[in-house]
Amino acid sequence: GEWGLAMRLENTPVFPRNAALGCISDNTLIEAYGQEVARELREIGAHVNFAPDADVNTNPENPVIHVRSFGENPKTVAEKVIAYGRGLETGGILSVSKHFPGHGDTDVDSHKALPVLPFTRERLDSVELYPFKEAIRAGVSGMMVGHLQVPVIEPIGDLPSSLSRNVDYGLLTEELAFKGLIFTDALAMKGVAGNKSVCLQALQAGNDMVLVQQNVEKAQESVVQAIKDGRLTMEEIDAKCRRILAYKYRLGLSRRPMIPVDGLSDRIHTPEAQALVTKLRTSAVTVLGNYFQILPLTATKGEIAVLTVGDEGSDASFIEGLRSELPLKTFRMDKNTGEEERRKIVKELGNYRRVVVCITVQDKEAGEYRSFFAGFRPQAPVVYAFFTSYRALASLEEAAARSAAVVLAHSGEEDLQRYVADVILGKASATGRLSMRIGNTFAAGSGVDVISG
Repeated sequence: GEWGLAMRLENTPVFPRNAALGCISDNTLIEAYGQEVARELREIGAHVNFAPDADVNTNPENPVIHVRSFGENPKTVAEKVIAYGRGLETGGILSVSKHFPGHGDTDVDSHKALPVLPFTRERLDSVELYPFKEAIRAGVSGMMVGHLQVPVIEPIGDLPSSLSRNVDYGLLTEELAFKGLIFTDALAMKGVAGNKSVCLQALQAGNDMVLVQQNVEKAQESVVQAIKDGRLTMEEIDAKCRRILAYKYRLGLSRRPMIPVDGLSDRIHTPEAQALVTKLRTSAVTVLGNYFQILPLTATKGEIAVLTVGDEGSDASFIEGLRSELPLKTFRMDKNTGEEERRKIVKELGNYRRVVVCITVQDKEAGEYRSFFAGFRPQAPVVYAFFTSYRALASLEEAAARSAAVVLAHSGEEDLQRYVADVILGKASATGRLSMRIGNTFAAGSGVDVISG
């Protein structure tokens, strides 16, 4: 439930991804978000959330973390992890920071293979381990160990951290003094599944709970046999069970709470929950550039052209919001728009004093327009509105670098489109700061305040 129930269940409140939340300056909002996610989880009878993600995403090409990370700055990530975790735990949910010792700078998905972190200990301490150490100091209750090979800590080749005594017990329990529950990542993942007796190895390494074994009966037999053989002691098993039971009591499970089904949807979809979703979305809006104070746009500058890259109607709320204050001429382009039609659009855009480009295609699909925007150089100042994650903006970095302003909205919900229109019109404020760098153009932390009024 990294971004709430919607990560796993349909028709539940959809919160922004961490890459967007990492742009929010006010961490009290992140804590409130954690409290709301906790409330919703308890409504369905869950008591543990395998979140927050504490990975520092320093690799823009990371295939599995990217928008799941709060950013690439270790300090910012740590602050957000602590705020979200505190919100979960004050709301009665055990929070679990992951993927220890850090999955952010990898180019391999541990669901498919075993990533390697070929870094020095000094690098790990300053980047990957930093948010986990801060979370431990803040009192986080749970930690999930990832399927990651870290040679500087575990010299045995191809041995994942989740099965490594050096990582689980030596680093996490002894050196970093973590006293909470230690979970493995799912043991069915290919980054670890090829190891023999994987469940037993995970317990021997120092994990308290093992997740998603491929064969539970066989796993149980291997543990019982290991106890008989002396490879695992009953004292170790008892210690793990005591820790687990202590947290179950702390979470109120001794009272066997009943979950009433009637009215469940209404209890999850509260007005307060939706208001928080909206507040988080709008607080993450980030403006880059705003050279010559191009924003806000006003009607005194003449008719404004809007070029939408995406499906018809995908920008309806945005256009409606702009049109309430500005005379507009709209153009649209998608993957079926031919070269001749594209040249015609570019020619017509030359007649306008201001051009707004609205991007609604997502992430990799935006890269299909890279060649078009490489030659897109109208005489008028251009403002880009990206209703996408930062990854789509990275695909069009060259064009964004030439713009007068970029507004990164992170997603394209109707209420958010109207809000971005208000930001462009000067009727709403934007105070976000980039959580991830965009190529060599916009560094992490970039952003300018646009204040309404």
